[in-house]
Formats: sequence, C-alpha cells, structure tokens
Amino acid sequence: MHSTGGDFVLSGTIGQPDAGVMQGGDFTLTGGFWFALAPGDCNEDGGINLFDYDVFEACITGPDGGPPSPECVCFDADQTGTVDLRDFSLLQQGFSGS
Repeated sequence: MHSTGGDFVLSGTIGQPDAGVMQGGDFTLTGGFWFALAPGDCNEDGGINLFDYDVFEACITGPDGGPPSPECVCFDADQTGTVDLRDFSLLQQGFSGS
C-alpha cells in the first residue's frame, strides 16, 4: 500500500508491526518488512541494477529540460527537479549489479 502527498510517500502493510527506526552515523535501520529505497531504485527491488538502467535513458531531461515525468521522478537522485548526468553519476555510485 502506497499513499503519496506533496513530497511524502507512506507505505505499509496491514498487520505489520512497527519495529522503529535506529540511526547512527551514516546508517539508518528501518524496522518491519519494508526496506528503504535508494534514489534510482525505480523498480523498487532493493538495489540499483541493470533493470533500473534500462529505463534511465528514456527519463533524461537534461539540465534545462524541465521536471521529469511522474514515472521518472525516482531517477532525480540529487533532487534538483531534472534527470541529468549528475543523477547518472550518483546512480553509478550506488550500482549493486544484482
């Protein structure tokens, strides 16, 4: 179940216990059955991989191309309102290959 509004997305499952969130340094552990999605993991499979890269090219708007379409917002890794080579660089850094 996903619910969106403005800049926020809320996801959950009926009956899912809330195990809370633990943070320390650069790490965040989110409890329950859901895992945090990395920017660029547009198919929501838990990693930035070739399935995500397969769609990226169609989503590039460039620095002056305006906002991405709704299905491409997930590729705006630096949250600048465009999908460009800076986003591609960030996706490369997070590439898991699997």
